[in-house]
Amino acid sequence: MIAGTVTGALGWSQVPSSPLPPWITKASWYSCLIFALTAVSSATQQSLSLYRLGCYDDCLSRLRHILGREHRKADGSTFWTVRWTQLMVWQIPVMLLNFAILLFLFGLVVLLRARAIEAGDEISHDDFKVCNPGLHWPLLMLCRLPFSLDLVLRSHF
Repeated sequence: MIAGTVTGALGWSQVPSSPLPPWITKASWYSCLIFALTAVSSATQQSLSLYRLGCYDDCLSRLRHILGREHRKADGSTFWTVRWTQLMVWQIPVMLLNFAILLFLFGLVVLLRARAIEAGDEISHDDFKVCNPGLHWPLLMLCRLPFSLDLVLRSHF
């Protein structure tokens, strides 16, 4: 969906009545396409790995050993924690998709700001307020990253 949205947005410059978008907008949108396609390909690779791992009789114990680390308590009981490297590897597609969304929104905000600056006095103060909410969403998406990682790191499986 993101790739389709960005591809459609890149087509906006083909309309004869619209001026060309700033170069930073096109650069961020092409980067967004690259991130989105990389996210899809890495997620496909991960799902194929899980599918192939499911062919074994002991697939759940193998998966547990790949993704986590066993710890022993003083009383002899065991518990598992997530390995940091595996957590990062399995989060790559999700984070690439998040960065793709951020790049698309950044390019959109730059495009709206450029259009507002080009319009000059022809644009009213109320119309200019449309550009401002777009600046807050990328910051909110980045702020939620540490909380989601913290919840996963504290979980035991």
